[in-house]
Amino acid sequence: MATPQETAEWLRQGILACRRERWHEGYDLLARAARSVPRQDDLPARVFSYLGLAMARCEGRRSEGLELCRYAVAREPRQPENYANLALIYLMLGRRKNAVKALEKGLDLAPQDEQLLQIRTEVGCRRRPPLPFLSRDHPFNVVAGRLRHSLLTRLERRRSEREAERRAEAGR
Repeated sequence: MATPQETAEWLRQGILACRRERWHEGYDLLARAARSVPRQDDLPARVFSYLGLAMARCEGRRSEGLELCRYAVAREPRQPENYANLALIYLMLGRRKNAVKALEKGLDLAPQDEQLLQIRTEVGCRRRPPLPFLSRDHPFNVVAGRLRHSLLTRLERRRSEREAERRAEAGR
């Protein structure tokens, strides 16, 4: 049986390793720490969040990892990191909509959280469907959305070109 100090150090090092994306190292340390405590409820919720994410990344046990992340959010709903890890697992499962919801909840708690903002940027934000009274998957919405995207891309490109021309003329 490990001492409480050893367990605390494993937890600290495990979370730090996960934050640095050294998943195997983090998973080993967190699993060791979890096995060393007599009651799992004594562990901070954040541990379950990182343990779940590391489990999903290292062993491909995404469903179990998802449950651990959900458990962490339920136990500590005011911790933005738990929402970030939950969103990452949802993305691994291809459940983008759930990931966006988790990110929104986390950002409601901590609007300036860098990790949540970075994940949201990577995920991207979808625009409202052009015809909101139809489903997002309706063929009219799909075609109209592609046309809108194409037009907005062209307008942005032209705006950038004009700005570059203005800068070039100002530099002469």
